[in-house]
Amino acid sequence: MNSQPTGGQALVSSLIQHGVEDLFLIPGIQLDWAVDALRQCSEHIELFVPRHEQSTTYMADGYYRASGRVGTAMVVPGPGALNAGAGLATAYACNSKVLFITGQIHSSGIGRGCGLLHEIKDQTGFVRGLGKWNHVVSSAADIRPSVANAFAELHKGRPRPVGLEIPHDFLSSKIDPT
Repeated sequence: MNSQPTGGQALVSSLIQHGVEDLFLIPGIQLDWAVDALRQCSEHIELFVPRHEQSTTYMADGYYRASGRVGTAMVVPGPGALNAGAGLATAYACNSKVLFITGQIHSSGIGRGCGLLHEIKDQTGFVRGLGKWNHVVSSAADIRPSVANAFAELHKGRPRPVGLEIPHDFLSSKIDPT
């Protein structure tokens, strides 16, 4: 990767660093920069793209139960996150370690009701309610530490899903290496 990576590249390199080898996702416009970074690292992470967001979290749950390894799912914000909720609720009830990554609308619009594409009221509250921990990334530079914190939370205490919400403008932003 180049000397000034995008937030999407930082996300993917962090997932690889934490041992993610399989990812269940439904791509969409808010995830374009992450999907591009995944394409650049296709020898490290295998992508599984079902037909519906609900399948991503059910697959991540089943992956954890079958392998004992963290299941990782990624979807677009709003309707994508809502659609993934059933599988996330099952993972919660069944004590599964699932990392749920969902896009977020542009960081400047969160909580403002601007009517942005895939905006829903209080996505963060919804995701928080289906896991033991949730974090909204605050900048592109916050992506790597946020992934590390998510994995730390996954391995603490009772196994349950954790959520990570990443505004799409942070996925496309360049990160200053200093």
